[in-house]
Order: sequence, then C-alpha cells, then structure tokens
Amino acid sequence: MSSPVTILVVDSSSVQYQLIARVFSGDAESRHAKTGVEAVELCANEDFDMVFLDTELPDITGLKLLRRLRSQYPSLPVTVVSSNPNVKMVSQFMGLGIEGYLHKPFDDAQLRQVAHGIINGQSSLPSMRTGYADILMIDRSARTEGVLRTFLRNEMTLECVATVEAARAIVKHREFRVVIIDIELDDASTFLTEVSSLQPNITRYALGLRDVSLAQQARSRGSVDGIVYKPFEERELRAFLHEEFSIAQAAPIEVEENFVTFASFPSERDARSRHIRKVRSAMADGLRTLARDCYDSIILDLTTPPPREEILPLITLAHRTAARLGARLQLVAGGDTATLIQTTSDTSSLIIHGSRTEASDYVAMESS
Repeated sequence: MSSPVTILVVDSSSVQYQLIARVFSGDAESRHAKTGVEAVELCANEDFDMVFLDTELPDITGLKLLRRLRSQYPSLPVTVVSSNPNVKMVSQFMGLGIEGYLHKPFDDAQLRQVAHGIINGQSSLPSMRTGYADILMIDRSARTEGVLRTFLRNEMTLECVATVEAARAIVKHREFRVVIIDIELDDASTFLTEVSSLQPNITRYALGLRDVSLAQQARSRGSVDGIVYKPFEERELRAFLHEEFSIAQAAPIEVEENFVTFASFPSERDARSRHIRKVRSAMADGLRTLARDCYDSIILDLTTPPPREEILPLITLAHRTAARLGARLQLVAGGDTATLIQTTSDTSSLIIHGSRTEASDYVAMESS
C-alpha cells in the first residue's frame, strides 16, 4: 500500500484480529470491534478505508450489520470473512454490494490481494453456483405453489416439484433449508428418511389436510419436524415462515474465546427438535472456528445444560469433532449434569471444571 490506510476488523475473536493486524503492520492502522454495537460506534467516530466483517457476531448477524453500514456509509468497502462456505449466505452478502470475500482459514497473500484490490478499485468476489434454495415443496397441485409464493419475501427461493422421484433427483445437487412434502404421496416417508441422511441440517415439514391424521402420525414418529396445513391459514403460514427464516433468531450457541456455550433450549417439543438440529450444526462450525484460531483446548460450558436426553449425544459430538481437529475438549458442569457425565463410560474421561474461571486457570497452567 502506497500510503497508510485505516482498517476496521469486526470479529469476536481477538486472535483473528491480531492475525489481520499483523499482516498490515506498518502499512495500515487497524482497529478492532468485537460486536456489532462496537463497530457502529467506531464508524460513527472514525473514517475507515475498508472493513473486514465476520459473518457471526455475538449481538447481531453479519448480514444485518452490513445492511446498517450500507445504509449509513454506502461507499465504505467491506470484505466478508467467513468459515462457512454456504453459497446462499455468500450470495446474500454479495447482493448488498460487498467488495471482497475471504474464507477462513486464509493466508497472508490472500489477505493482501483482497486489500490491494480494494485500494485499486477491483473486486475480489467468488463466482456463485446456483446450488441452494430456501424451500423445496413436493406437492401435486400447482395452485399450492402459487399461494405459498405470495407469502414469501422477494429474496427467498422456492423450488417446487410434483413427485417424490423428481425431489430425489434435485436434492442430490441442491441444498435446501426446508422441505415441505405432501404426506399422502407414495414414498413420502421413505423420502424424508433419505433427505435427512443426505442433508442432515434440513428441516422437514408434512403438508396435509386438517382432517387427515397422516401428518400427525408422521410427527409422532419423528419423521417430520412440523406440519403445514392445507388450505393455508395466513396466521399459521406467517408463523412458520418467521420461525424458519427470521434473521433475528438468536444463535443456538455462543463462542467466546475458547468457550462454547449453549443458548436456552425451547420447551415445546417440535421447536426443540428443530433447535437441536441447529445446535449440532452450529457447534460443529464453532469448534472448527476455534481450531482455526489455534485453540488446542476447547471448553464446552454446560452451565445452561441441554435437555437431559441430549447432554451425552451433544458432548459426544463435540468430543469427536474436537479430537478430529486435534483439539482437547474440556467441560464446565456441576450437579446432576456432572454426575451423568462422570458415570457414563463414553464421557467419564473428560476433564470437568466447576466454573469458567477454574477452566481458564487450568488451561493457562497447561500452556505454561
């Protein structure tokens, strides 16, 4: 860079900030915001030449913060930094006019290339394939598709097919957030099992008439996560869309330094089932992020424990994921939760701390 510039790094990780600041040391003055609130305050008080924005922040989604920055500072160059290669997510950021995109982990050369491109007025964006849609609906009625589309926001995508065979073909090369299937179709139950295996994070809905028990039976068996009734009732349909697609939803986990903490779990069974699926996905992503940030000890804080039947499966998932990444999993737990962990063979060898302070001191002692 020919002259010093000022860079804002918006990322909850101090380690990530330090990595970026080190690369530009001597060429740029770097500032750090760990939250969206801090980023807004800094932008209001200082002029920045570019922003590196992480997609996941403790208090706001990266997408929502970008919308706010775009409305107040339309010419401010923003590069999105993410450990999640989700095509739909990246395309949403691109739709708001970002100048660059970096996928974690990235090296010094990639970071400098993006920064130089921005200084020289060049974009550094990936090419997007059309491999994602929000909703897959399988229903024989073309009218059903038309009615549902009237409730969708403009940016939401809907793919509709009339047969299970067509649905089987499309889920092999497209990723979906939600599938809605007419539960009376032949092979509907088999397809739901297949799509859950192929796309583990998909949310499944049965589409059925109010006086037919098939949809209720499917939910009782655990084949679906919820029911959408025909004919559509506006209040119910809007509630379903808000539940699945509201960007204001709280994150299922929080990652702070090397701690992973669960958010509160819903009490209602169907909502809990959907939430747990999101927890499993978010936790795996969070552990990968911590490993990329060079944490070799990861602490799962069970102060707010999952439902009892989910404690051991989630710990086992975290333990296996951490081990695969070369990190050690430790726990913060007490009472019945600690007893359950200590008396189960698969988890009894894990180190359990009574508090976050105790865990931090132990990890610091290990590192010394």
